Amino acid sequence: MRDGLAHPAGAVLRSLALPAAFVLSYGVLAKLSLGSVVGQVGIKTSNILTVVQTILPLFVVAGALYGTVALALTDTGERPFKRVWRWIRRTPFLEIIALRLLPALTLFIAFQPLFLAVKQSIPDIVPFSWDPLFASLDRSLFLGTDPWVFSHALLPSAVATKVFDLCYSAWFFIMLITYVAASVMRLSSILRMTFLTAFFLNWILAGSVAAILFSSAGPVYMDRLFGIADFEPLMARLHAQGDVMEIFALNVQEALWQGYADPNHPPTGISAFPSMHLCISMTVTLFCFRLARWLGAAMGVFTLVMLVASVHLGWHYLVDGLAGIALSVAIWKLSALLSRRWLARWPAPGPNAVPGG
Repeated sequence: MRDGLAHPAGAVLRSLALPAAFVLSYGVLAKLSLGSVVGQVGIKTSNILTVVQTILPLFVVAGALYGTVALALTDTGERPFKRVWRWIRRTPFLEIIALRLLPALTLFIAFQPLFLAVKQSIPDIVPFSWDPLFASLDRSLFLGTDPWVFSHALLPSAVATKVFDLCYSAWFFIMLITYVAASVMRLSSILRMTFLTAFFLNWILAGSVAAILFSSAGPVYMDRLFGIADFEPLMARLHAQGDVMEIFALNVQEALWQGYADPNHPPTGISAFPSMHLCISMTVTLFCFRLARWLGAAMGVFTLVMLVASVHLGWHYLVDGLAGIALSVAIWKLSALLSRRWLARWPAPGPNAVPGG
């Protein structure tokens, strides 16, 4: 039976077995717990044509950028045109797309409506209640002052806020590029399976389980949810800067609130703890360090920027980001352990294995 896994279809199944098992279990639990909510979200968000038209072009662009970087990092001393042409002739693009990228893309698409259903249900399962404590913990770390006061004092201009805003938006594309990079690696790669497993476990364990247990909305909604005006000066400052130049975060924050407060508005989902921007950024950092130190260091700097930006823009308490980093490191180690043990059960890929990555 083991030899059957040398076949490409068997190799694909083996390579996605761990992350797919977690996604499937998550889906079953979500369906049993939330019932019709999962179905409703699935109908609205997982229409195949809509999702593919939205996400696939991003994957194509991300794949093109990944290929460009891969070429830049593998200089053989040949003239650029010759090296690119040799790479094009020798790379089995159809196999890479069919056996690596599309199965991973399918798993990515299938997971989206499941996570959205859980996220929008968080305050129904456990009402938002942890915000005052998290705000208090932040102040205790900074001797009684909210962390955002320091970030805005050090970087007071609207331009600085706009830079943070752009970086916060760029996070999605960086996440997607990394997902593509991991997806097109060899099916037998431990690093590939580690990243894909960690990616989904972050959304499941941190973005769902921890988010439910520590249900919170974030500083931006503190006044509207609890009548606590501690962060009103921050929001007033952000809106004043938004009058100077557009701050995307303010529009998104209002749209999320409408999805929460207005029953006639499509539900979106609000959750602050832990910060998924930091969970995924740290996961990408760990992945990048396995590829090249300089790449990991660069992504580490970006993760630090995300930590400051999440506080500066009012999205998160500092403890949300610190918890996200800690959880992602633990999840990465667990995923690496599970991946090594899983792949050790099967022989090395046979002649039908796809080269590269």
